[in-house]
Amino acid sequence: MISDITWAYAMLLTTPLVVTVGLSMTIPLALVGEMIQYAQYSSFAYWAGAAVVFASFVFINHESDDVEGSRSPHGVVAQ
Repeated sequence: MISDITWAYAMLLTTPLVVTVGLSMTIPLALVGEMIQYAQYSSFAYWAGAAVVFASFVFINHESDDVEGSRSPHGVVAQ
């Protein structure tokens, strides 16, 4: 239930796209968690996939900020 509440609150603060891509951040975080808790290290391919997920989150978040900043209070995109 707490995860649903935080998900809904994040939707209010950002956009649905950013929240959905942010959920995929569990992949790199699980990799770090396994390293700390179980001393289990993964292959380079897993690290590359985690880097792609992280980079896509940063890119989507940055693009979302640009789009929101260019809108006027009435929802019309400024040119």
